[in-house]
Amino acid sequence: MPSKKYKVSSQLVEIDPRAVEVPSWARKIAREYLEESVESRGVIVPIVVGRLKQGSQTRFILIDGHGRLQIALSQGIELIPARIFDIKDEREALLISIELEKTREEWSLDYTLNVIQELINSGYKKTEISKILKVPRNRIYRLLWIAEFPEHLQEYFKDGTFPIRLADELHSIIEEVGEETFMKKFLWYLEDFEPTKAIRATIDSLKKIKMSEPEIEEVLEEEEEKITPEAETVPAGTEQKLIPASEIEVPEEVEEVEVVEEEEEEEVKRIPTKTITAYNKINHALLAIKDAINDLEDAWPLVVEKKEIHDQIGPIVVTLHDIEDKLEKMKEKLGEDLE
Repeated sequence: MPSKKYKVSSQLVEIDPRAVEVPSWARKIAREYLEESVESRGVIVPIVVGRLKQGSQTRFILIDGHGRLQIALSQGIELIPARIFDIKDEREALLISIELEKTREEWSLDYTLNVIQELINSGYKKTEISKILKVPRNRIYRLLWIAEFPEHLQEYFKDGTFPIRLADELHSIIEEVGEETFMKKFLWYLEDFEPTKAIRATIDSLKKIKMSEPEIEEVLEEEEEKITPEAETVPAGTEQKLIPASEIEVPEEVEEVEVVEEEEEEEVKRIPTKTITAYNKINHALLAIKDAINDLEDAWPLVVEKKEIHDQIGPIVVTLHDIEDKLEKMKEKLGEDLE
């Protein structure tokens, strides 16, 4: 989260709502009571606007208060109260808006995706976005993958049917088989199963983890056709004759080669037990770290109202990702000794 302290005008000003620009990242929340309130009492709570001076021109960019602004425009109100931030660019307006929104109700998936995309368009890297939003880095990648999924799949994430972490598996399998193949399979399973079972059946089927007997036989037949030589490739009369083993002469050189190969095999097997144990221990720790990251990411949106806990989870997950990277390198290094 940005640590800069922004200066706000100490006095309220009145501004023409028609002069305020509404950015694409403005949060749109439907509040039924708001229209009636504005109609009877006017705009009571000031909107927040960023004042951007560009040469001789001055732009006013909405930071907070989209609902109040839109109702004021629809009711033809000429002036509404506003507090002004002096900003140097539109990126700064976006960061201020994020600071304000983080203190309110949980963000919808649509709004979160919108903000992340705006930050990327503004030049921020994913690691920077993770720190700005206090969102684990893995979650940033998952949200961006969800934004690329077919709309049908996106809806299941938006309504909570699919957990966010499922995006990892879906992204991987869709990259491998293609969107069209994946969706065709998913929609086929969806005719007989509810969404969570249909998506699991789709993934398992495409990974060939759980194959039906007809599918197994089909794959085996294809593989057999690939390795079975055609009859025409062996001309008649050129078949090899079998020779008794007792009549085969084995050159001495062959025996020497075999001895060398046996010695080499023995040498490969001489891996210290402690190296194997260390590899297994590190791999076990790595899996535990991955599980911890997934559990914390699942817990993160559930404690949004407990700000102190909510704000601590992000940095902890970032630290765990750093540990995960180091363990991966250690495992890879030990793996070279086991080859």
